[in-house]
Amino acid sequence: MRLSAQSRLELIRSVISKEKTAAKACREVGISRKTFYKWLKRYTDVSEGARLQALNDRQWSLKLHGRKTPAYFEKAVLDAIAQKPGANYQELNKIVYKTTRRNLSRHAIYNILKRNNLKDLESKLKYKVKKTKAKLSHLDRFLLFQSTLQEGKKISDSCKKFGISRKTYYKWLKRYHNIQRLSPETFKDKEWKLDKHPRILPKKVVGEVLSIVSKRPELSSQKIANMVGVSNHGVQNILYRNNLNLYEKRLAFAQAIIPVSTVGVLVPTKTEQTAGRQFAPSLAPAIARTYKASSWVKIFLIASIVTSTTIYSLIWWINYISTKVTFVALGTVFASIALAMGSVFFLYSLKYYITLAIVLSFSQTEIGRRPGGASGPEGIRKGILSWILGLANIGSSLPRGVERRGVGLTPNLEHIILKRYPKISVHIPLYNEKNVVERLLSSVTSFDYRGEYEVIIADDSTDDTTLIINNYIKNNCVAPRSFSGVGWDLTEAEVRPGVILKHIHRTSRQGFKGGALRLALSVTDPAAEFVSVFDADFVPYPDTLELFLKYFKVQNVMSEDYSQSKVAAVQGYQWHVLNKSENWITRGVRSEYSGSYVIERSGAEIYSGLKQIAGSVYMIRRDVLEEVGWETSITEDFQLTLKLYEKGYKVVYTPYIQAPAECVSTLKRLIRQRMRWAEGHSNNVRRMFTRLIFNPNLTLSEKLELLYLSPYYLQAFFFLVGTLSWLISEAVFPARLPFWTSLWGWSLVLTNFISLPLLNAVGLFLEESEEKDYLGLISFFALTYILVPFQAYSALKGFLEGKEGPWFRTPKTGRITDIIRRGTFYRFIAGILPGRAAAISPIKANNSQILANDIRLNSHYLALATANNQFSSFKISKKSNRWIGKVTLVLVLISAMLLHSMIFRAQPVQAAWLSGWEKRV
Repeated sequence: MRLSAQSRLELIRSVISKEKTAAKACREVGISRKTFYKWLKRYTDVSEGARLQALNDRQWSLKLHGRKTPAYFEKAVLDAIAQKPGANYQELNKIVYKTTRRNLSRHAIYNILKRNNLKDLESKLKYKVKKTKAKLSHLDRFLLFQSTLQEGKKISDSCKKFGISRKTYYKWLKRYHNIQRLSPETFKDKEWKLDKHPRILPKKVVGEVLSIVSKRPELSSQKIANMVGVSNHGVQNILYRNNLNLYEKRLAFAQAIIPVSTVGVLVPTKTEQTAGRQFAPSLAPAIARTYKASSWVKIFLIASIVTSTTIYSLIWWINYISTKVTFVALGTVFASIALAMGSVFFLYSLKYYITLAIVLSFSQTEIGRRPGGASGPEGIRKGILSWILGLANIGSSLPRGVERRGVGLTPNLEHIILKRYPKISVHIPLYNEKNVVERLLSSVTSFDYRGEYEVIIADDSTDDTTLIINNYIKNNCVAPRSFSGVGWDLTEAEVRPGVILKHIHRTSRQGFKGGALRLALSVTDPAAEFVSVFDADFVPYPDTLELFLKYFKVQNVMSEDYSQSKVAAVQGYQWHVLNKSENWITRGVRSEYSGSYVIERSGAEIYSGLKQIAGSVYMIRRDVLEEVGWETSITEDFQLTLKLYEKGYKVVYTPYIQAPAECVSTLKRLIRQRMRWAEGHSNNVRRMFTRLIFNPNLTLSEKLELLYLSPYYLQAFFFLVGTLSWLISEAVFPARLPFWTSLWGWSLVLTNFISLPLLNAVGLFLEESEEKDYLGLISFFALTYILVPFQAYSALKGFLEGKEGPWFRTPKTGRITDIIRRGTFYRFIAGILPGRAAAISPIKANNSQILANDIRLNSHYLALATANNQFSSFKISKKSNRWIGKVTLVLVLISAMLLHSMIFRAQPVQAAWLSGWEKRV
């Protein structure tokens, strides 16, 4: 019989007062003396008032059991119940596995549910409601404080409404007082940082471990621990956090870096910098860049030579001008301007020719197949052009079919399997896009993505666009919820399981596109790991999100822990083809994008230059985007690019992720668009050039690309001014520089003249464009000279003025004049120059069919009068005559090079009639 606490107390007091002996008292109540002395110990260990409570039976706690499920597993199961109350044991285990990477038995899940009284569906549903109310999102917290601080509602009433205690309210209020800013970002949950843990190893120890791994990757964790003087568990944690827990990863790490100091700071080798892959762990301590004395001597000598040459040339030029009469001096000045401007543009032309050679050489490098179907560097076709440009040695440790250099130009990633599908947030900024918004909503809510994703429409519209979006939510979504903030309203609804649509409508356009995207980021689901951005006129393919993740995985050496990578974003191809046949302007714009995206950006991907984010059709890591943040430039995409490279992050470009889009269809809209681009681009360069050109995070090729991009929108101005000055010096004021000839001038003009059209022509050729698309080269040539004065004015304005001008939107018509399918770019892998052509990989028909069906369903967008046949029906030549097109292209390139080389063989002879005229004067 169990004794009550009062009976035990009386028993102990009777023994203490010596009324009974311990043995007699125990016999009377039927207990052992061991039990009596256990109770006596409890009695003597506490004060008088707590003795009765101490003698109560202690409740058995399951958490003390040796085989109890750990607390984080129990939390994972409870979160799964809150997420899906009707799930069975097997479904709960799958949900738990996604977060813990461990399987739980049916018995363990049953015990967890039993302990928490969640055995039936009704209790699970109540728990879900309680859980939802208990954990407020940062947006709900913002609305709570808005109601109390601005609307004057009682704190107790607001806390009851949101289901929190006043203690929690005052904790968040303290955070608000520290920041003094009422916004959703203020109330976000703070991320737990590992470096603040009291038992974290010092950075010096981490550096020593990584330094040992770089020298001797074959050592075990125990041997490394003995060398460093820490526990084996600590070394294992360091290796795990830096993705070095396997021998293969440590070996690749050791081959990719070199130690530069005794504290273990590791720097990528030149090969890895060129390839754009960063193996150095993010936790390795960074030190300031130091220069040896010899480096300073080299810098001083180079600077002295450049300065002396410049000063000597300037003095010689001034003396030469001063000896001439006014008429001849004016001609010499114009000739000097022509030479200076022409030489600057020639540097751009030379860059275009080199990029063409690199891309054409890369198209020769096909993945060879060894016996049995494997691939490797032995099978790479090594042409002489590849050898000259250093593209022949492409062997790598990446999977079959993936290039080490130019990862973004790997055409087929069907063999890449994603083990994890992180949540993605798709952001779409809108402003008065009623002609295309319905088509856009249909496409972005139909992604074929196995994981969950949300679509956030950042809407600044003042026309019927907002009404169209609201009607779409009403007709196609369920369970809409509405929230209100300062200057914006949010509507959230579920399109289908796993797809959420959020519509933010702002009452002002503050910050323009950057401001809208910044607000969209603030209401993004905290579980989202990636953010993808599309503009209003784009129609992405269903597999776009999955393709983005595959390129992220490939560049991260097949690891899905993307936080260890320095690649922040993957940029796709803005494929402007939906209305390419509308008029001569759209044809010119279409050819321009082909040269830029197929040749210029692909070349930058191959030689690892500074690759730009283009404002649409890209995916960026959410953690990096929050670290860098959106700003409000009129070219927010270029501003984001520069900020990413300033922080040491990289961008991958691939033309194999395409989103069909609309071309600008009127001259006025095109001029306004390019003026905005020129002004914003130049203004951002002016503000960030110094911070980037001396930044150790940028490689040499990236700094050279920055130099090329800085006066980018002035290059046509250089060409125009240089050509006009040369004509004036030849015809109006006949004079030449003493070392210059007419042949040199014509060679320079023609070399510059054909560079851009050739770039676009080869881009169209690689893209296997239709025959009529080549007419756009004529349109492009005309548009180039039309845009010159406007772009030059805006670029100079951006360089000189401290503040950017207003944002001019580019209206969209929503017209589709061409039926298209996915671009293939077969010649990237089949080869341009003579040789064996690789087999063309099959294209999934379902993706292109979805877009074709979408176009047919929205037939009011389609201009049938100008619609052409399908893209797949076009062939450049028969298979038996394929060599004709290849030889023609090679002859054009050789002619351009020979024409330019002729200028160095001409003798610098002064014109005889000019010398006689000078004597007469």
